[in-house]
Amino acid sequence: MHKITIKHIYSRINCVSVYKYLGIIEDSRGIPTRSSFEEVQSKLISRVERLCHPRLNAKNLFSAINQHAISLINYHIGVLRLEPADFSKLDDAVRAVLLKNKIHLRPGCKERLYLPRTELGRGLHSVELRSEHMLLQLLDCLEKSKEISTRRAAILKVENNNKTHLALIKGFLKV
Repeated sequence: MHKITIKHIYSRINCVSVYKYLGIIEDSRGIPTRSSFEEVQSKLISRVERLCHPRLNAKNLFSAINQHAISLINYHIGVLRLEPADFSKLDDAVRAVLLKNKIHLRPGCKERLYLPRTELGRGLHSVELRSEHMLLQLLDCLEKSKEISTRRAAILKVENNNKTHLALIKGFLKV
C-alpha cells in the first residue's frame, strides 16, 4: 500500500514534484530548490549552537566549528546555485550564533575572527572565502580538461551560457 505524506500532497497541489537525492532537494527538472539552501543553513546553525554549549576553550571550539559545522557546506558548493550573498548570509548566521552565546563579543571586529591563530586571530574559516576558493578550483579543473572531456566541456558551456557564479568567479575575484 502506498503511503501518502503531506510532502506528496503539497507537491501535487503546487503541480511541481520534488525529490531528494543525496541530500539535495530537486524539482522535476533536476534543479536544486531553494529549500535545500535553507536546510543547509539550519543544519549549519544547529551544529554551531551544539558546539557552543559544552564550553570548549577557544582553540578547540573554533577548530570544532571549522571541522564539524563549516565543513558541511563543502558538499553543497558547486551543486546548489548559490550566490555570494548566500555565502555571506551563512557567515553572518555563524557570527550571530557566536555573539548570542557570548563567544565572540566584538561583532565589529570581523577581521580578527577570520585571522589565523598564528596572527593573533580566532582562526574561524569564512564560508564565503572557502566557497570562492572551491569554485575557482572547480572552474580551473573544468577549463584544463575541457579538451579531453566532452562532458566537462558541456558543463563549462552551460555554466557560461547561464552566467552562473561559477562562470563569473574569476571576474568577481578581480574586482
